[in-house]
Amino acid sequence: MVRLALAPTAALVAACGHAFLTLPADPTGGTATVAPAGKPALTVVVAQGTPQRDRVRAAIERSLRSSFDLAFAELPSAPRSPETTAAVELDLVAARKAYINADFSPCIAHVGDEARLVDLLSTGKRLLAERLLFWRIACRVGASKSAEARADADAFAAFDLEAPPDVASAVPEVEALIAAAGQRAADRPRVPIAITAEADPGASFRFAPRAVVSIDGRTTVCTAPCTLDVLPGDHVIRVEADGFTPEIRRVRAQVPGSEIAVRLGPAPPEVAAVQWTARYAGGPSVDSAASVGLLAVATRSRRLALVAAEPSPKGTRLFGVLAIDGGVASRAERSGAADSDLADTAPALLRDLLLRGELLPSEPPLYKKPLFWIAIGLAAAAATAVTILLVYTPPKQVEVKL
Repeated sequence: MVRLALAPTAALVAACGHAFLTLPADPTGGTATVAPAGKPALTVVVAQGTPQRDRVRAAIERSLRSSFDLAFAELPSAPRSPETTAAVELDLVAARKAYINADFSPCIAHVGDEARLVDLLSTGKRLLAERLLFWRIACRVGASKSAEARADADAFAAFDLEAPPDVASAVPEVEALIAAAGQRAADRPRVPIAITAEADPGASFRFAPRAVVSIDGRTTVCTAPCTLDVLPGDHVIRVEADGFTPEIRRVRAQVPGSEIAVRLGPAPPEVAAVQWTARYAGGPSVDSAASVGLLAVATRSRRLALVAAEPSPKGTRLFGVLAIDGGVASRAERSGAADSDLADTAPALLRDLLLRGELLPSEPPLYKKPLFWIAIGLAAAAATAVTILLVYTPPKQVEVKL
């Protein structure tokens, strides 16, 4: 009878214990959970240089595809040199040849594009800008266009450009005209330009912009708001900030001064990619908040997980960051993994990120689960029954026969 009483009780306890100890499948392995309707989108970037990169990506895809609309993206690469640079070089060669042949109209046509000059200065190509403007002056001097040549010489002085190496190919009058313009500029007092900048509040990049100002192709001069003292005349000003489209202005500085208010609009993905490459590619801050924010814009990702690896004393340190709407939502790392283990470690790292970023539901502790207390109650009841059965002694019956 004891055995018969214990068997169903033990079976019931085992069934309940299995029920309350069974947790949802971990994405790192085991049975995949059923995908919810309308899965949230998630973009994952596994950085170049991560050991076993293809296997890591495959493991992440297997573990997350049931829960997320998963996409993989690459880190932006360094942009190629603009084709306009080569085009400028070709036009300069053609202009110089036309000048030597005293064919001044084609000479001016090759170097007369004002927008090209502004573009060169705004992107820091001062040497090309010097050569372009120098040969424009030379061609106009040769064509007897004195007023236009003088205006170009004044611009040359205001931009604070220097005569290019091929100055000796032009007649002495060209160098004299440029020198006279430089002297006139030096004799006049400098003029202040006050520059302010604000960001479009609708921009997706979540960080307050640090708007840096450059002028006439020089590197960063100041951070807006700021005031620059410049030579009177025309200047090319560029204002830019991470996550925003650069603003380029050609302005005239004149007494008593000028004020320039710039409003920066959100950067399109291709501009954000160029900014990220210039500031963070190959550097130690790839997982910084600003870096990940730019990556989110560059990859058009509302939810972005970046995974990267680096050597550590214990093997390979795998680390990651999750950005939601451009801001860092969580960080995680797994240390001490060998390269051959990364395919198993990476999904666990992603699970850490997603749990901390609340993109995966966290499991309540066992004591908060109803089945836990049911099982505890049943186990207590079973223990009580066993105890009773073990210590129970049936009463002795005395039978007297006469």
